[in-house]
Amino acid sequence: MKPYYILFFIFIISCKERRELSIDNQTNKPIYYSYSPNSYLTEANRVGLFLSSKLDETVDTSYTNRIAPKSSTLVPHNASWDEVITKLYGGRINFFFFSVDMLQRYSWEEIMKRNLYAKRQSYTVEELEKLKWIIIYPSNHEIPRVPRLILKK
Repeated sequence: MKPYYILFFIFIISCKERRELSIDNQTNKPIYYSYSPNSYLTEANRVGLFLSSKLDETVDTSYTNRIAPKSSTLVPHNASWDEVITKLYGGRINFFFFSVDMLQRYSWEEIMKRNLYAKRQSYTVEELEKLKWIIIYPSNHEIPRVPRLILKK
């Protein structure tokens, strides 16, 4: 009888709800997104490969973090989003949104250097739970101001 208890316990543990996150583009234009634990962009956040397709509408651009107008998409991650965000320093995840024009006009290096993006939205697990794990773009979501530490010499 003991093996059944062990199997039941494993089943209960594996049934933990996995948090999935989606972005709803409510504009009439396609948008691109990237996410980061940082409030600035890095090479790791590159919205890559879209340049090679020259943003051709007939090309499958699902791998480029593109969201079509008036549509939504799941943001892929191999772990549950609540676990990922909770482990981040500060417990916040930042989403950066880009227009097609911006990505065509500037190189990624210039986008990083000048922190160019259409909008940045930052969320905690609690804020995403209130939104039912759906990020709306564009949003009125206010990014909280975090005081900077000034070190005295």
